[in-house]
Amino acid sequence: IQFGQILRRWAISQTADAPAAPPDHAPKSRLCRRQNKLRIDPMNAEEDPEIIMSDLCADVEVEGHFLTIDIYKSDIDPSWILEVINEFGTSTVFDDPFLADGLAWQQFEKTVKEEGLAAFLTKKEKRQLFH
Repeated sequence: IQFGQILRRWAISQTADAPAAPPDHAPKSRLCRRQNKLRIDPMNAEEDPEIIMSDLCADVEVEGHFLTIDIYKSDIDPSWILEVINEFGTSTVFDDPFLADGLAWQQFEKTVKEEGLAAFLTKKEKRQLFH
């Protein structure tokens, strides 16, 4: 997996019912634009950094809906990124990186406990599911 492919995953549909094109809206507010700025010197980079996926990555069911939990880091940055992809293909990437993959998983669990499935849905997706 190339790093750029992971960053663009929010636009990829995860289910057959999801729209084929990316949504009109911007990604959720938790999207971290800083993650595109890797600590790498482009003059000395011969290839893209390798992405290391955590063993904690999983597909989970929350309130009857499925989420894909991706926890990953690059081989040049020790910080772990938490990305949650809902069944519409919308990605929520948390702003702050984590020191360990287990801490990222704990943040996912805390968010689900405090905010539920709605934390990972856009307004349009909430209307589709709950109205």
